[in-house]
Amino acid sequence: AIINIGNKYKGKITMKKWNKTWRRSTATALLAAALGGVATLNETNAWAQDADTAAVATVEKAANKSEAERLCRRGLGWICGIDGRRFDYERGVEYLTQAEELGSVDAQGLLANVLFSGRPGIAPDAALAFDLGLEAAEEGDPLGAWVVGMCYKQGRAVAKNEKLAQKYLKAAFEGFKERAEEDPVAMYYLGNCYRNGWGVEIDYAAAVDCYRKAEKEGVALASACLGACYLNGLGVERDFDEGTRRIREAAELGMAGANVVVGWNYYNGFGVEKDNDEALKWFRKAVEMEAASGFAAMGVAYLEGIGVEQDNGEALKWFRKAAELENEEGVFGMGVAYLNGFGVEKNEAEAVRWFRKAAEREFVSAMVSLGNCYLDGVGVEQDEEEGVSWIRKAAELNAPAGMTALGDCYYYGRGVEEDEAEALAWYRKAADLGSARGMTEMGNCYRLGIGVEQDYEKAVKWYRKAAELNDADAMKCLGDCYFSGVGVEQNKEKAFELYREAADLGKPVAMVDVGNCYLNGTGVEEDEAEAVRWYRKAVDLGDPVAAMCLGDCYCLGFGVEKNLDEAVRFNRQAVEQGVENAALGLGIALYLNADYKEATQWLRKGVEMGSSMATAMLGECYYQGWGVEKDLEEAKKLFRVAAEAGNVEAEMRLQELEDAESPATEAAPAEAAPAEEAPAVEEAAAPATEAAPAEEAPAVEEAAAPAEAVPAEVEVPAA
Repeated sequence: AIINIGNKYKGKITMKKWNKTWRRSTATALLAAALGGVATLNETNAWAQDADTAAVATVEKAANKSEAERLCRRGLGWICGIDGRRFDYERGVEYLTQAEELGSVDAQGLLANVLFSGRPGIAPDAALAFDLGLEAAEEGDPLGAWVVGMCYKQGRAVAKNEKLAQKYLKAAFEGFKERAEEDPVAMYYLGNCYRNGWGVEIDYAAAVDCYRKAEKEGVALASACLGACYLNGLGVERDFDEGTRRIREAAELGMAGANVVVGWNYYNGFGVEKDNDEALKWFRKAVEMEAASGFAAMGVAYLEGIGVEQDNGEALKWFRKAAELENEEGVFGMGVAYLNGFGVEKNEAEAVRWFRKAAEREFVSAMVSLGNCYLDGVGVEQDEEEGVSWIRKAAELNAPAGMTALGDCYYYGRGVEEDEAEALAWYRKAADLGSARGMTEMGNCYRLGIGVEQDYEKAVKWYRKAAELNDADAMKCLGDCYFSGVGVEQNKEKAFELYREAADLGKPVAMVDVGNCYLNGTGVEEDEAEAVRWYRKAVDLGDPVAAMCLGDCYCLGFGVEKNLDEAVRFNRQAVEQGVENAALGLGIALYLNADYKEATQWLRKGVEMGSSMATAMLGECYYQGWGVEKDLEEAKKLFRVAAEAGNVEAEMRLQELEDAESPATEAAPAEAAPAEEAPAVEEAAAPATEAAPAEEAPAVEEAAAPAEAVPAEVEVPAA
């Protein structure tokens, strides 16, 4: 009918007018309207003489509305992956734009949502998103209200205003709830509200119920979000297989963010065998789709050497690409790079600027890192109250990383009064949400009696739960329990297995444990060369205790050719990094290398530590006048202390001195060469268990891939 109208009225409805209305060619516009189901009209001469009559207006309005609804449905299908349709964001936006120009409020809200955070191939535009969202919200569209609420909440395109944020987010929740039973996409968005606490209290069980209902109606985004809930154990029992299956299905439909999550699953070994090369492959798929989250994941891959050679410069490049698309993970990565000087000159103030940008958008890792910067005065004037404020905000978002960080504040009394019970409470909250770090800290609390009665068996239970989530810290602690028989029957073979698993996950302190086991044949066949290899790996990752152990191996010739210069170098490195015990090894290595003057300085520290070897060596220096003024009385005193501790060489030298003092002995004692006794690590004793919950460095110096299985947000608007 519309085609007939166009032909009939010979330019009264001109090509220009149709193009202005639909922004497409006359023929295409008219055909689309006709296919949209516009009612056939009876032609009348009166109507034909005036194209502006009410009848024409009614027809045009009906045509526009019908066409807008059709276009909106098509666009929604491409954006949300409905009924098995592959994700095609650019095509979806094309349809939504046409529908919006025809007056579709639903399309307007969807466009606002897409532009708020961007999609692969579509740059974010917060200002336009706010304008579109506000217009849609005023017409009662819940998704438009959500966009406006989030802009006010995060201060994007408008000044932060929590009151207005809550007003619009509440309206969004109520709107989705009203539509949900008849609209599966609204049901999906309702699940997001329950999951993230937008306009309603967080309710993971309700979120899972919504996602499940939307999934049954063919909404792929809902299926992906349900998968994320299974991966994290939110509102449903944790099930990596179920979670991975759903996420992979979404990825195979072209959902960019899902490709990144599949990659992290391979990195963590969640639902699949751990495989860094496979992880990288999935990250690259997201990059090929121009997904900002894929760029950020590649940044972490280069930073950590996941499937590629470690390269800080490449990491910085990818983080910057993601940050330019306003991706919070990329923005946070820029902060990590500037904080540590990864691929760029170290600049703590610049790091704080990047952390603040991501923190203001409620990116939890950035909020915790910014809080740590304030706590430690890194890149900003120290302000512990401000630091705790940021960390508390993260915890109140129901984010486990924020909860464990707040627990640390209470444990150490930073910015708050020290309170072990409160620390325990926050660790427990994180653990109950499936956080491996929270579980590990619960184990520490029970093992050490922090805020709770000491209970080794419960400690082991918590460590085991976290270890099952491939948490390296938990594996290390559980290994310590098996090594010492604490809370579990002693089993040094099992201890070695756990240390090795943690070491394979890149934990340096566990690498030292593995080296100690090989050196002493504890839980594994003795292999000095293998011990050196593990110590060296840990040294390359900056572990100072490993440097001490490697220095001792060079000093003794264990697993490597004896080299006193290297022994001095590595022990000095350990001392400079704060390992007090390395002072003993440094003193012995210097002594054996005939650098007596400096040796005496470090041997004194060994004496203070109760080392009979250091005491005997320092006595020899006084006896011979090496590096100090000769003093036989001081030498005799030191030899006596060492001899009483069982040092045979000191006992012999003491006897020699006493014999020389007897009237029957006239000759002075002959000079004796220093004995080359085993320095520092005769047995490389079992590693001590880690004490209180470790205080983390600000801004995640290790910059590890997401430990919680899946980023908090996977596509529209918070999967």
